[in-house]
Amino acid sequence: MARGIGTGLYRVERFEPGRRFIGRRVAEHYKDGRAGWFDGVDFLAMNDPRERLEALRSGRVDAIDRLPAADAAALQAEPRFTVQSLAGNQHYGFALRTDLAPFADPHLRQALKAAVDREAMVAEILHGHGSIGQDSPIGPANPYFAALEPRGFDPDRARWHLAQAGHEGIALPMLVSEAAFDGATRAAVLYRESAAQAGITLELRQLPSETSWPRDSAAFRPGGWSGRATEDWAFSTVLTEAAPWNATRGGSGRFGALLREARAEFDSARRAELYAEMQQISRDEGGLILPMYANHLQAHSARISTPKRVGAMRAMDDSRMAERWWMA
Repeated sequence: MARGIGTGLYRVERFEPGRRFIGRRVAEHYKDGRAGWFDGVDFLAMNDPRERLEALRSGRVDAIDRLPAADAAALQAEPRFTVQSLAGNQHYGFALRTDLAPFADPHLRQALKAAVDREAMVAEILHGHGSIGQDSPIGPANPYFAALEPRGFDPDRARWHLAQAGHEGIALPMLVSEAAFDGATRAAVLYRESAAQAGITLELRQLPSETSWPRDSAAFRPGGWSGRATEDWAFSTVLTEAAPWNATRGGSGRFGALLREARAEFDSARRAELYAEMQQISRDEGGLILPMYANHLQAHSARISTPKRVGAMRAMDDSRMAERWWMA
């Protein structure tokens, strides 16, 4: 698979990692008449949200993902375009390295969770295209999603946890980049403003969106994740101790034991209990601060048609737009 040649509907004509993919439809494919309606596809990587939007408006591209939420209403009002706002398990927020001081202290983590104004972030960053998150990678589209008691913005509670940890007046550096998710910089600013009311100073260090993310050196940073279709997949990918995408370095002890038990459990009701406890552990003890479940926001021109039901577990029809969409 090093050259990208597999059993897909499109044969690689040009591939520039992180920049561009051009594919030509495979002749006499086994899915002929059922999928793969384009003669060819051309995927361009555009990290800048304004560039993506202007590329769609100018006709340079026919479809974009990660449509800026602030522009969704205006674009939808234009007859030339269709906007899709699809609720899945995508979530935006911040990750703390629980293996590093001072974030190893559970009281500090609880202080930071109480110091974020979730309602303000959903309103200003998502513009209504999402809902309040509960610090777990399991989203409302997951079958075992547990609707936990919501934790609101509570500066007094945050100050109490700071006092317990001995960190009154603490200043914390945070790396920020729009590469994390569209609106990450503004979300970090909102977080800085709400945290200040709890006596926490967030020192933001801005990185260009095209800069490679320094995963191992970033102890406190924003992050976005599309979510996964099953609870085991989501937890195993981002919260187990050995997972390569675990930005918090947590997931051991009781959490890991519950994951192993749930994986082997056949009784659905019992599995729901195990996953609910894991979500609560993530909320109460973990290093993920996830204020927002974000809808997948994407748009296409009138030149494109799509099925009535579009997948929402991942962007662009579960990443199958090239297989399922067609020219209008």
